[in-house]
Amino acid sequence: MEASLTLRQEPGLVSLLSGLAIREALIATGANPSDLAVKWPNDVLRCERKVAGVLAELVENAARWAFIIGTGVNLRQAPAQTMFPAGGAFLGDAPDAETFGETLGISLLSWLVTVEQHGPTRVLDAFRQHAWRFGQPLAVRQGDATIEGVFGDIDRHGRMLLTLPDGGQRIISAGDTARA
Repeated sequence: MEASLTLRQEPGLVSLLSGLAIREALIATGANPSDLAVKWPNDVLRCERKVAGVLAELVENAARWAFIIGTGVNLRQAPAQTMFPAGGAFLGDAPDAETFGETLGISLLSWLVTVEQHGPTRVLDAFRQHAWRFGQPLAVRQGDATIEGVFGDIDRHGRMLLTLPDGGQRIISAGDTARA
């Protein structure tokens, strides 16, 4: 199932709240909550296998800006060759794409209302609660460089705070995460 949406939110929060919305929609349509995690910055995992991804693209003109969010969810099966191990979101009966899309739209709208009414705190707290490798070692690949550390926190802009082996901290705005 693929879909695109246009949002006007804090840039770093867009992928986080989209991942949370996908996770919530998967649960609402029958996926086991304990199998699901959100992977910073833009994926959803089931049993450590990627089942969904989010791409956010900024579009702007002189007067306005917004993000176009693209999502891809492997409801039944995954592509054959992927960089991160992939799988289907459901072991048995999967919802049809239309039902899942409607459920995802409702979930995304709910998260957007939450941000509008309460700011980013609830999104960040939910992300911390369901984040893959939160508080654990991981590697962040940025182009040809890899940075290893402990996934320490998320700041209010949705950036990863990576605690380095020397005790320092690095703010990560983008990158691919993997086990260290």
